[in-house]
Amino acid sequence: MREIKFAAWLTDHGKMSRAVTIRELIEMGPNSFNGNVKWLQYTGFHDDTHDQVEVFEGDVVQFEYEGEGHTCEVKYEGSGFMFVADSLPDGYLWASELIEFDGSYCWAEGVMVVGNVNADRGLAPKEGADKHEPV
Repeated sequence: MREIKFAAWLTDHGKMSRAVTIRELIEMGPNSFNGNVKWLQYTGFHDDTHDQVEVFEGDVVQFEYEGEGHTCEVKYEGSGFMFVADSLPDGYLWASELIEFDGSYCWAEGVMVVGNVNADRGLAPKEGADKHEPV
């Protein structure tokens, strides 16, 4: 079962919190974050890089699909996570089409987190973009 985690985009500070579990959120209490917060849910899978970055809703990812490179936003729609970009044939690709699982670890084949839409408006990833670092 995937671990239920969230990261908080701290709107007033323009920074991402570290990822926290439900238990940690409860222990932190209701006043843990001051100002406006946008909660981003963990997808349950990692990217396919040496760093094994956890992929969250709102992340900007890059990958190759059907011989073309794509830069996409990770979104939760309907019943699962998808990669969304105008460059994809239908405008989206279900994340499950790229997911690999070895019995204990889950990753998206060929996917690399390059930023987050909150920090990188317009899906224009920046060098050294936020990857859920502590604030």
